[in-house]
Amino acid sequence: MLIFGLFMASDTFAQDILIFSSSHSNTEESILTNKNGTLVVEISAFARITKIKVNGKNQVFRKKQRSTLKIPYNLKEGENEFEVAVETKEGSDSKEFVLVYEPSSGKKKQRRNTKAYQVVTIASLQQLDNVGNAPTDKKSGNKLTITVNPTYNYSLSKSSQLQVQGVFLRDKFLDTALADYEISFNQISLEWVKMKTKKSGGMSFGLGYNDITNKSAGFITGENQIETDLFLNGRYGLKFGKDIALDINGKITQIDASNETAGDNDADGLLYAFDLHYKQPFGDFNLGAKGFYDMADTKGKYQAYDRSGVEVTLGYPLMKKLMITGNYLQKKTVYIESEPDQPKESSTLTDYGLKGIYSFSKNNNLFGIAQYTNSSQDSNIQEKVFKSSAYSLSAVYIF
Repeated sequence: MLIFGLFMASDTFAQDILIFSSSHSNTEESILTNKNGTLVVEISAFARITKIKVNGKNQVFRKKQRSTLKIPYNLKEGENEFEVAVETKEGSDSKEFVLVYEPSSGKKKQRRNTKAYQVVTIASLQQLDNVGNAPTDKKSGNKLTITVNPTYNYSLSKSSQLQVQGVFLRDKFLDTALADYEISFNQISLEWVKMKTKKSGGMSFGLGYNDITNKSAGFITGENQIETDLFLNGRYGLKFGKDIALDINGKITQIDASNETAGDNDADGLLYAFDLHYKQPFGDFNLGAKGFYDMADTKGKYQAYDRSGVEVTLGYPLMKKLMITGNYLQKKTVYIESEPDQPKESSTLTDYGLKGIYSFSKNNNLFGIAQYTNSSQDSNIQEKVFKSSAYSLSAVYIF
């Protein structure tokens, strides 16, 4: 859930107007040895888009909050500038892309420079009223979380790319007595991505590695190994009409839980995860709905479980630079077998929350986030029943 949360957050950091290319460099000149091609530009905005111009010429598009431009070009030798200007009912912005045509003159052609590097950094201060989700004798605490998410994209063609991504997260409680609840999380992944088009939702396949420890020692690493994972994941996107999108996601994780328990309580094994994610705008509102199913096939029969649930999100641009999002989540976990003389566990977790995202910078790379989350779990095992809430303030900077 942590990584899904991060990936979802990166899509939710909606800016006033975001303009970027999925085919060429966003941070430097693109060096090309072919004079003909297509510049693909993605545009996303809080408010409904009213006008798009490329080098002063109006473009035909559907008037909504997202649009994809495919700009064919026939380059002259040297620098070629493409200025994409966007207007919404709340404001305007523009971005320039520079394509440099360097003929190969009979020499071996070099692959065009379509590499892009981005780093998302998040610093969060969170107040929790029930650290560890205890049924009684609750412990409250404040913690600082630092997350760094570097991404490197290497273009393979006009419609596909390789993406190398890392996620590095560190917790630190202000009260050292709560150090056992600190998490250090490292993930590295490699993914092949086929871009979305007007008719297709795209697809991706990838693999990766997780390393999870606790007791973050000076934000460098954790002291105690909790788990290491290898995973394979895939996504297939569908589009229905102009605005409706459906993503089908699957993931298989090989879990190596570093604990001393074995036999019927051995948590090592395979975790199969599957979800459907539906997205559709309703006027200025953005609706998202996800249904998911997980199955843990562990070595220990008392650790195997099935989990299913739904999550609904609704976003609305309250003002020019402020996006408000509400969410509701419910998931049910049922263990396959129970220990002797114990009931078979069946627990239902319910979360709801509210989040505000505000863009501070004109360059759309600095955000502030305020969030409230309320969680409660009902269970036939008394030790698994809990209620908790959390408040957090976060700063996000994108390099």
